[in-house]
Amino acid sequence: MDNKSLPIDIIVENTEASPRYSGITISGVTINESPEWLKNKLKAIGLTPITNVVDITNFVLHELGQPLHAFDADEIKGKK
Repeated sequence: MDNKSLPIDIIVENTEASPRYSGITISGVTINESPEWLKNKLKAIGLTPITNVVDITNFVLHELGQPLHAFDADEIKGKK
């Protein structure tokens, strides 16, 4: 089911450099320390754990080769 409670428009200014960019909103996330298993995986590849949200995006990048970034919705000006 689509979560339409926090709409944020995605605008790709250079579709040649980035032909596809997608996003999803997730509510109720608490910034905290990552679990030990995640910190250990990141340390094993030379990365320093930061927070649970940053760490999981780094884990996905290195595990799947898929860049991922998390944004704080409150900091997105104009919700775009």
